[in-house]
Amino acid sequence: MLQAQIDYVRPAMTVSSVLDRILSTGQIAQKDANWVLQAAMTLEAPLSSEEEAKMRAVFHRLGLGVLKVVY
Repeated sequence: MLQAQIDYVRPAMTVSSVLDRILSTGQIAQKDANWVLQAAMTLEAPLSSEEEAKMRAVFHRLGLGVLKVVY
């Protein structure tokens, strides 16, 4: 029962959900960047066009200095 509660509190992370959080908060942590890149490289299926667009948006905002890098 405890395991079910833990799973409910901490939903499974997906590339899309992490990118959404980065874009909505305006902050990117090093662990998020590492996780997204690792996940994108090890996925069995390629990123969807939506995920690719979100990834481009993150890189674009980083280039503009709009995203705050946190540690």
